[in-house]
Amino acid sequence: MRKVCLVWVDRNRPFDYIKPFKHAFLEAHIEAEIVPIQFFMPKDLTPRVLREIKTVIRMKKDEGQFVIFSSGYDEVFLKEPDWSFVFSHYKSWYGKKCTVIPPLWTFIRIPNSITPLEWTDKPAFRIGFMGSSYSDSRAVKVACKLPLSVKKWLLRGHYLKYGRALARLKQLGLPMKYINTFPRSETLKILDVKKDAVEKGSIEIFDTRGPAQSEQDKARYVKHLEAMTYIICPRGAENYSWRVYEALKYGRIPVIIDTDMVLPTEIGWDQVAIRIPYDRLNELYDIILSDYCSRSTDEFIERQRIAFSTMIELESMRWLTSRLRDVVSGNT
Repeated sequence: MRKVCLVWVDRNRPFDYIKPFKHAFLEAHIEAEIVPIQFFMPKDLTPRVLREIKTVIRMKKDEGQFVIFSSGYDEVFLKEPDWSFVFSHYKSWYGKKCTVIPPLWTFIRIPNSITPLEWTDKPAFRIGFMGSSYSDSRAVKVACKLPLSVKKWLLRGHYLKYGRALARLKQLGLPMKYINTFPRSETLKILDVKKDAVEKGSIEIFDTRGPAQSEQDKARYVKHLEAMTYIICPRGAENYSWRVYEALKYGRIPVIIDTDMVLPTEIGWDQVAIRIPYDRLNELYDIILSDYCSRSTDEFIERQRIAFSTMIELESMRWLTSRLRDVVSGNT
């Protein structure tokens, strides 16, 4: 088996997502060198930094190593690596040499016990969202006013292939990072209008103007998850949402606004979530209500059971060991 080099981006998060990779390499009996790019942050994606990342990758390939690249939580798509592990991608140009994996290592703690979270009867019809709407972003305000055809073009993400140009735009004070967060703002506006016309308490939206940082904020978010049945999961700065996995951890139903997303294959999405195409965003409430009305108590309980068992399996990390073994041996 080839010697592997994993070039990964250290975002100085409070959790170290590289630990599962190290463990998976050991479990798969793969000899791996890990090279962190420690200074890389979104504000630092300059042409110089991008050149340095590419130089490291080329150097390791010249040494005969099979190079896997992980950009962490930012959308950086490079041609140079032999393979990439990413959390975010786009159906319209997703191809070989890349694997989308679930971002399991979030700020929100795993429930101490699932017993208090389990449904024994049909849960109440409650739709929730807590997080940043990005509505204060200048890029979002501009994007929301664009023609639908331009919005759809942006949501296909083809411009992300041009990392050097994006880095140059950032250097010039024209960052593109938040341009595609407009579906979140649009989703929340639709729900905000709807909540005045439906039963009080069935829709709860909390715009936090940023991620949960303090322990108090995190505890508030956990209480929100516990109280809801459906969790709205529109994309953020990347083409996925942390809320999907947080909702599943708490046995709730993620409502995914599908913006040309590539979803990890480790999850049976039709069993545990609702997927709503961006084209049908205006039908959001009606689709969720139809799902609720059409399902029995037993179906809700089974759906939740699958969500819990799915997360237990994902957090075991067995799937990552298998993925790495297949990629390195060329069985993908």
